[in-house]
Amino acid sequence: MKLIKNHTKLKKLSRHKFKNLCLAVLIVGMALLFSACKNSLGNVLYRNTALSQSSDIAVNADNLLGTWVSPDADNQILKIDSSEVTFNYRTFSYTVNGNELELYQTYPYQGGIEGSMPYELDGDELTITLGSAFEGYFYGRSGTVVLVRK
Repeated sequence: MKLIKNHTKLKKLSRHKFKNLCLAVLIVGMALLFSACKNSLGNVLYRNTALSQSSDIAVNADNLLGTWVSPDADNQILKIDSSEVTFNYRTFSYTVNGNELELYQTYPYQGGIEGSMPYELDGDELTITLGSAFEGYFYGRSGTVVLVRK
């Protein structure tokens, strides 16, 4: 009789340990699953944020396209198309980097003037900052120039 009681206690103890083991495995498994989901979700959110930022830059670059004129001197023209920027008989290839135009002169001679030209776009008003690289080359002007869409 004593042997049967001990066997029953052992069964109960084993069941208890088995339940605890299952619970521990379940908790660890859930923790790993949540961790994997969190990392995946973080990567998706990061990718979506990066895509959103790059599409914002693309939209901003598209808004730059066109002909811009100085309101105080209508012969001071800045033309921006999908591959080139032209002003004062000079042509530049360009890229948009945030709120800066990175310009590389291609005409009248390649590699002449290059640098970054910060800008602010507000509807049909474009403000460019010439900086030391372009000072004097934009129709003899320096500093900040305000242009309006033609």
